Amino acid sequence: MPELSQAIATRSVVAHELETVQRFLTEARNRAHILTPFARSNVPYIPDGWDVYFHQYKISTERDDKGDFPDGEVYAIKGTPRVALTKIGLWRLEQLAGVSWEEPRTGKSTITRVDDTNDSRVCRYQATAYIRDIDGQLRFQSDGFGLDLRDDSDQAKARTPNQLAKDRQNIEQVTITKCKLRVLRALLGVQSSYKPEELQKPFVVFKMQFNIDRMDPDIKKKLDTVMAAKQMGIEKELFGLLQAQGASAQGLIDAISTPAKPPLEVHPPLDLPPVTDPIPPAEDPDEAAERKYWTQRQETIAHIELLYKAKKGKSRAELSPTKPPLKDLTDADLAEIEKALSIMTDIRGDLI
Repeated sequence: MPELSQAIATRSVVAHELETVQRFLTEARNRAHILTPFARSNVPYIPDGWDVYFHQYKISTERDDKGDFPDGEVYAIKGTPRVALTKIGLWRLEQLAGVSWEEPRTGKSTITRVDDTNDSRVCRYQATAYIRDIDGQLRFQSDGFGLDLRDDSDQAKARTPNQLAKDRQNIEQVTITKCKLRVLRALLGVQSSYKPEELQKPFVVFKMQFNIDRMDPDIKKKLDTVMAAKQMGIEKELFGLLQAQGASAQGLIDAISTPAKPPLEVHPPLDLPPVTDPIPPAEDPDEAAERKYWTQRQETIAHIELLYKAKKGKSRAELSPTKPPLKDLTDADLAEIEKALSIMTDIRGDLI
């Protein structure tokens, strides 16, 4: 049965040798968004009995006929050409990376309410997320988020009456969600926003996992037992039983998410966009509008200069050296001068 990361991934590959890992890492460094910061450096070695798995997922930025994002993985940031990942997009990356919200040794949830709960319009949560990095070590990130929706609070004033009523009714759920998303962005290194063309590159997570089939037969048998317990939902009970028997069970519990010889391709190239054929950056609407304005203004000034010479035989600077140059006038002044000159008879007696 494949693990969740493999089920979410649009492509998964596995490498057994350090040389192959380094090659995949080099390909992904400039052609993908690597979720685990450790993987941005070199991998020093692969411990015996371990493999490195590469799971990749591409966030959808496709728009429908109405300009919306039907897959719901991103949303447009108003007033900018950029997009941000929605909770759906972030949760898929969470599943891809195998993030856990349980304390590794106790299995207790790390999502904890930390306010005094005296006011139903105030709520604050703290959360910690864990991920096993490519070096085999657990890495964690903690953060908190709070909502103060009392009448005089800034957060309440920033909401419409309908949104305020809705958020007050679901204040605990909203707070938990925003708290978890804040932790996820920091843990996985996800930016707050992206240009759409940046998301043409997939996200890649590197994961170190046991290769059960290459382990000692006795350990493999115990791991098979733990994995069976996980599928039945009784792994914590099994862990307690092993502890009561004095067994060293932590290593087994750490490996319960390891797939037993999953059906992955071995040593194929990663399916990443080519470096030699980059996608051209999209035009920034604000920059395009600014450039269009100044181009039109320069064209207006040039036209007025031509009118001065056609109507009066000299340029404005020659006729009125003490007046400010055209480039220093307002758009309204330029329009008025252009209109006045246009209706005048030129020096040849013709109308332009």
